Amino acid sequence: MTQPTPPQPTPPAAALLGPDASCVAQGIGPAPQLAILDQDNAFVQGLRAFLAQHDVCLLHARDPEELLAWIGHGCADVVLLDQRLAGRGGGTMLLRRVAEAAGPPCIMLSGTDDTTDRVLALELGAADHVLKSAEPRELLARIRAVLRRSRRPAVPEQAGGGWRLAPGMPGLIGPDGVRCRLSQFEFALLRCLVEAGGAPVARETLSQVVLRRPPLPRDRAVDRLVARLRRKVEPDPSRPFVVLAHRRAGYFFGGYPDRGSVETAGPPRGAAR
Repeated sequence: MTQPTPPQPTPPAAALLGPDASCVAQGIGPAPQLAILDQDNAFVQGLRAFLAQHDVCLLHARDPEELLAWIGHGCADVVLLDQRLAGRGGGTMLLRRVAEAAGPPCIMLSGTDDTTDRVLALELGAADHVLKSAEPRELLARIRAVLRRSRRPAVPEQAGGGWRLAPGMPGLIGPDGVRCRLSQFEFALLRCLVEAGGAPVARETLSQVVLRRPPLPRDRAVDRLVARLRRKVEPDPSRPFVVLAHRRAGYFFGGYPDRGSVETAGPPRGAAR
């Protein structure tokens, strides 16, 4: 006997909200819609009431599956995640799942100002990390900043060899439609290097622009991000030619060679049709 298919979460009615003039004036487009997964109902209710005063809709997901379903339906412009969610992996594991699904930018909420938690969240792709004790107006300002970054116009940028940056994925699209998907931070790093036009970009600058924080003592976060990016965009990561290191000056973009050379070297390891 065939088992009945369980009902799937449907988009919330709030997803049908139209544009709002005050949001357009802020430079963030139509009225933004946020989704949050946090087990502190009092915190969520208070935040929802505050955001409603500023024409921001906040949807409260009951569990990770509902949140991911909403993301799949395109119901959230930004996701707020409690880093200390109960369950296996907590908010950090869910952040990874949202990034793998190429979902909207995530802001990680934390009850403690722990450097390890903050660095981990940012390295896994969080767009920002905010203390839950922060003033609501600070959180709103950070939300608006994330929205402005995520909604900036997608300008095609050539990476050489017929490859171009695709901010909407985010990732790279090849001359034959081959796609190489990147995480938000990997794409931000690649874009920063491409925009530098082959000039070296210092690690300190990459940390500020890509990770949105100053480098920490003995900080290797940028180098680890470069290593992850190379595993995806280089045909042979052991012999990189797309993302190159400049001695004592950071990294620079080497670019893909002409079409024939790319065919000889092979496509990026992370490419897929």
